[in-house]
Amino acid sequence: MHIVSFSEEYISIEEIKTIEIDEILVIESKNNIFKSIISRLPLTSPFSSKISLFAIMVENHEDARRYHLGLEEALLIQEFYVEGFISRFVALFSMDDIPEAIGPVRSIRPYFLDAFFPWSSIIFHAGGSPEALDRVEDFEDFINFNAIYLEDDYFVRASSIPAPHNLYIEEEGLSSLLSEVAEGYNKSVKIPLFPVGRAKNSSGATIVKFNFYNPTHNVKYTYNKARSEYIRVNGDVISPAHPSNVIFLEMKTEEMPHEGRLSVKTVGEGDMLLFRSGKVYEGTWSRESINDSFEFYDYLSEVLPLSKGQIWMTGVDTLSKVDWE
Repeated sequence: MHIVSFSEEYISIEEIKTIEIDEILVIESKNNIFKSIISRLPLTSPFSSKISLFAIMVENHEDARRYHLGLEEALLIQEFYVEGFISRFVALFSMDDIPEAIGPVRSIRPYFLDAFFPWSSIIFHAGGSPEALDRVEDFEDFINFNAIYLEDDYFVRASSIPAPHNLYIEEEGLSSLLSEVAEGYNKSVKIPLFPVGRAKNSSGATIVKFNFYNPTHNVKYTYNKARSEYIRVNGDVISPAHPSNVIFLEMKTEEMPHEGRLSVKTVGEGDMLLFRSGKVYEGTWSRESINDSFEFYDYLSEVLPLSKGQIWMTGVDTLSKVDWE
């Protein structure tokens, strides 16, 4: 098992004008040293091909946010509220391009499972709500790798960060566990994951704000025209991810008072906002079942194509929390 420790270097809001800096942070491991790099996600081929994906739950607590690793290599990041109406991510990665490390790893909720299920049955996590654990541990639809049981052999802790915000999994552990996945759980999905193409002309939107009503959690996206991607600032920390598509989906979100958790409806339909190429597109999303992908349409019922590159999708209780200029 590697012993992981972090340097104290990270990019803050004050450094947003120097986003060209290469190094966010360095992890020093017993046998290796690797870096999280600010770089543009390679554009996918314009031709459809098939790959296999795996999903990892990633924490977004303010004490863990500056130590995110691997998000820049995700094809799709889905963000939802958890308890306290702060957010958490599930990130999907190609099994052909495994990052050197991903984390901090955190616990699952049922609606995260529903959201990524069209593309993968494989989930890495650290614990979860009772309903979510019931679903992944019956091995009917999912194959799960739970750090609660596997930490000593496959996951690592960053010694300089207080638990529970310091749990990661490295490429070696990922590759070893993924090699054990039975063929029936290994979905083959087409990429791009959504229709990609040139969009119609629309209103400019180079700055996008998502209001958590708390400066520690508020999110701001700034469009980088030179790279056709968005810089995400969450609180005062710049994300290593660089999405080319930022999507907000209005979803029915309710508190479950007897359980202390949330219910998010990821199946059905609702209003949506798509930000790509420095412009905003308003429309609707729909999805018939958890087996189906999300479909995006403008108000003329025409498909809203995405841009090539990384996708960041956020489920919100109301689109009124999203503003742009």
